[in-house]
Amino acid sequence: MGEKFFRGINLVAATVTTLGVPYALYNYYQGREPNMVILIITVGVLLVLAWAIISIQSFWVVRALKARDDQHENKCGELNQRHAKQIGDCKDQATAELLAMQEMYLSKEKELRQVIAKQGRYIDAMPDFRLSLQNLRNCWHMLHDDGDSMGAMQLLNTSIQNLAACFSLATGRACLVQLKTTYYLDGQGPGGARSLMVDHLCNSHALPWMLPMGAEDRVVTNVDFDFFANRPAHGWYFNNDLSRGDYINKEYSNGRTNGGPRNFLSTIVWPIRWMGHNENEGPRYHYELVGFLCLRCAERDAFDENVDAYAGSVWANAAFPVISTIARLRDNHTEEEVGVQPPLEG
Repeated sequence: MGEKFFRGINLVAATVTTLGVPYALYNYYQGREPNMVILIITVGVLLVLAWAIISIQSFWVVRALKARDDQHENKCGELNQRHAKQIGDCKDQATAELLAMQEMYLSKEKELRQVIAKQGRYIDAMPDFRLSLQNLRNCWHMLHDDGDSMGAMQLLNTSIQNLAACFSLATGRACLVQLKTTYYLDGQGPGGARSLMVDHLCNSHALPWMLPMGAEDRVVTNVDFDFFANRPAHGWYFNNDLSRGDYINKEYSNGRTNGGPRNFLSTIVWPIRWMGHNENEGPRYHYELVGFLCLRCAERDAFDENVDAYAGSVWANAAFPVISTIARLRDNHTEEEVGVQPPLEG
């Protein structure tokens, strides 16, 4: 609207100037002196119009400049708000990243402290572990050299008591150790996997929920034992929270299905077995499973798979000659008939 107004004022001024000034000059040269008044009036009108045009144009220019300044100020305000938001977002993101890094480092520090503490506890537990292996070795000699099965069973019980004491010291929690043996029902061989049975041999200490010695069950009805039927080369079964998932074991009570309170929440189970291969059959491995070593604890997250699982694996491997001999003697075989060899030194 202002631009059209300026154009109208300019048109009026141009018209007056174009018509009025020549007419006044013409009358002046014709000797018509009174026309000087018209000339003066015309010039005055032109000056007034010029002043009005300049004033109005100055007003609109100032107004336009102010509007532009307001627009620029609004844009600057928006940019400042945007930049402030971006800076705030960056600060929030940086703070969140720093907090995450701090939490990660604190977690790693906690893990390292736990590892260092566990290493210290394992140093304290090593005498019990050494005694456990010594009693296991003496048990083998009593079976193999003396034929004293009763004395051998006493040494075996002492050995797993030492092993339970070792894990209790190493984990800082009360631990229980159990031994199971396996056999095939009705004389079926390894081909009858559904008939593979497990029975309870001994435990480090007695609790009300434990099975009595000689109690039998099928391997396939126990999750941890059946685990090795599908993974014969796996080193152990590890579960640090039995309340999650569908863990099933004849001795386990989850507080719902077995009619009793929870009895243990963490477990590691190792197969007691021999692995080898026949040179005539190439690299194919053969497995002879004779039992299981079971470690139980009533607390969650009791064990460390990177440490405890390997320690128990050492004992389970060393126990194969003893458990295989006991299993075969139970089946009315002699040591000479089964041909069990003593464990290798070292």
